[in-house]
Amino acid sequence: MGISKEDTITKFNEQINMTPDELEPWLASDKSHQAGTGVGLVSGAKIVDILKKNPDMDPGKYEEGDLDHMRKVVGYNSRHLVQEDHLKETKTKEELANTKSTISFKNWGHDPVKALEEEERAECHNQPGEFLPQEPGDSRKAGKFKRSDNGEEPLASKRKRDTTDGRVDQSNGDAEEETLARNRGKSKKSRQYKSPTRKSARNRKALMKNH
Repeated sequence: MGISKEDTITKFNEQINMTPDELEPWLASDKSHQAGTGVGLVSGAKIVDILKKNPDMDPGKYEEGDLDHMRKVVGYNSRHLVQEDHLKETKTKEELANTKSTISFKNWGHDPVKALEEEERAECHNQPGEFLPQEPGDSRKAGKFKRSDNGEEPLASKRKRDTTDGRVDQSNGDAEEETLARNRGKSKKSRQYKSPTRKSARNRKALMKNH
């Protein structure tokens, strides 16, 4: 079963990360011809045409001929990304830019170097702070709290820690209440014990006066 229209449109627009203004001069350059065959160059020209006709990527504006070529592009890029994507981890950006696979990818509208830079920016955005090292005597797990670039603990972590501290303080308060209650109980028992003694003394005094 072939890929659906919706999946074709989604994957095409995910994989094609070059604009018409980037792709056209690339296809006209000498370097783009180093991939070996002219199939990618023809495909790239069709990609430019598709991007220009529908710059807003409106799913309802793609023609059947566009969708047929988009399926071909998605199929090619998907297969080769599985085989070649590891190069982003083993080569520098300069080395990656000059590989035959990158030249071929760019003819099909996908720039691996640009994709790598976008991934790096995303990672930097998702990691604004540094993990705190565990200090001696600290029962918290190392890296549990992060600090922002200005050295302050993020609000979410601070709230969580404050809540935990609040529970500890509450337990201490409960212990103090129990101690006070026990002391009050002892005082009450003490008063209950002494009261009959004072009463007996008054009774004895009254008896002695009557005699």
